[in-house]
Amino acid sequence: MLKPEAGILLLIAEGVDNVVARLWCAFTTPSMAIAYASLKSPKPKALILRQPHNMEVHGDQEPPVFITAITL
Repeated sequence: MLKPEAGILLLIAEGVDNVVARLWCAFTTPSMAIAYASLKSPKPKALILRQPHNMEVHGDQEPPVFITAITL
């Protein structure tokens, strides 16, 4: 059986007076590379996000979805 390998990025703005941008990342692969820049930090940043080792797939289990957020 094929196990799906997918990733998604979601950029949201939270708050009204003090708006905070947050980059949400979700993926089923062992790692996912992202890069971003913001008005506060215009120098581009690149990261490789990795699932914790305790989230590894064993046997016929569905791949776990790892979700994290980065405040920009």
